[in-house]
Amino acid sequence: MAHENLKFVIRLEDLNIWQPVFGSQDFGTFYMIYIKIKSIKEISGHGGGSFFLYNCDFKLQNYRGAITMGLSGSPDMKIENSVEGVDAFLNVSVSPFHINNEILNENIILNTPLEVGMTLQTNFTLNAPPQHLFDPSNPDKSVYLNPYRLVRDGEAYSEISTRKLGSNVPFPIPKDIGCEFGPCIPDRSIIK
Repeated sequence: MAHENLKFVIRLEDLNIWQPVFGSQDFGTFYMIYIKIKSIKEISGHGGGSFFLYNCDFKLQNYRGAITMGLSGSPDMKIENSVEGVDAFLNVSVSPFHINNEILNENIILNTPLEVGMTLQTNFTLNAPPQHLFDPSNPDKSVYLNPYRLVRDGEAYSEISTRKLGSNVPFPIPKDIGCEFGPCIPDRSIIK
């Protein structure tokens, strides 16, 4: 069974209930992200069209690991069929060493409603550690080494770069935090 077939369930009728949409382990910390849909309103727009307003709360729960992960930025959602088997995308931003486990009363506006049977994929941006902790251009002066970027070997450092197994494409030059889509993470939900 491919991991794309294993999904969280979001029940639209379960308002004010925390429902999982994402799980990952980054910087040695396992965490999950939850959504609480508090209200859904259809609003008539000018010219006869309408849009749908979802008032939501988001929560990040750190479970294991020494580095605190936190939500950063405002989550947003889009409905588009750009990826096979995915109908909607939820975009969230996560930062290490960032204490913010909740984003409350976020208004998400969609032109079409979420419907039963849709697949929602949660995309996440994993931000780099704060510059005062990790300076990729000067690891000797960093109090923390980003494990997705560098490996220490005594006084020497090796940059980490990843590519898909079996690929003949050269390893990309590391920019920030390694491979964007490297680990397999639970990030898909089915709307019920």
